[in-house]
Amino acid sequence: MNMVNKSLKIRIYPSKVDFNDNGEKIVSIGKIEQNLGNARFVWNETLAFINNFKTLSIQNGYSSYVKVNNNSCNIILNMLKQEYSFLGLSESSCLQQTERDLNQAFIRYFNPNLKSNYPRFKSKKNKKDSIRIQNNNNVRINLDKNGYPKLKLAKLGLVKFRTSKEYKDLLKKGSDPHDNTVKIQNATIKKENMKYYAIINIKCVHTPVEKKDNQQIGIDIGCKKLAVLSNKKEIVNLDLTKETDRIIHYQKIMSTHKKNSNRYRKAKRLLNKWWEKLKNKQ
Repeated sequence: MNMVNKSLKIRIYPSKVDFNDNGEKIVSIGKIEQNLGNARFVWNETLAFINNFKTLSIQNGYSSYVKVNNNSCNIILNMLKQEYSFLGLSESSCLQQTERDLNQAFIRYFNPNLKSNYPRFKSKKNKKDSIRIQNNNNVRINLDKNGYPKLKLAKLGLVKFRTSKEYKDLLKKGSDPHDNTVKIQNATIKKENMKYYAIINIKCVHTPVEKKDNQQIGIDIGCKKLAVLSNKKEIVNLDLTKETDRIIHYQKIMSTHKKNSNRYRKAKRLLNKWWEKLKNKQ
């Protein structure tokens, strides 16, 4: 099977409350904002820790190079969780992903071929905040108690969503443990212009479209349009007005001037040029 990666961007509608009328846990705006804020906090605190360590190394006569990897970032994350209890309310995989993203930022910075800038602190004024949730059966389509399909986002709960029928079918297949044609990898929750989106990365089976040979197409000849095909393609009439007018104009000039005059030769040269354009267009 040939598997390909796809990204499905769907609109989600978080609620203002944490539970619905049936007592089900649902995604609220407060939960998303809290996770966005905690991810930003972890990024900034980890970067501040690395910068302080770098400053101490320089002060004590060591190199300014600080090796950053996933293990060191995970140790810093565990230290932050012990110190700040509110981080325990966040979805754990999105905080781990924040540390991995910071590690990748340092890898790009130290790579001489990429010429990336040094990682910067994140601001609250950033209009495009996002968090990523890894799918360990945490991202899927679930039916609520009323039988309506909702998108389940791990620790956050269920959320109403809207998307095309094609995307909805792919998500349903990815949510079925017995269907191996579609696999949900992760989901990125994004805030753009005060609206919330879920970008779900999936891996699905690629089915190439077979080309139909010897396909018969009907042609309808018309006046306004040269032809209309049965596959809804249209062939417009050729507009040769400009070329025809220029040819008539230069023919008149040639008829009113002497054959060897400069005006005659120039008109003849331009006439041949417009004749070529007319032939090419036909």
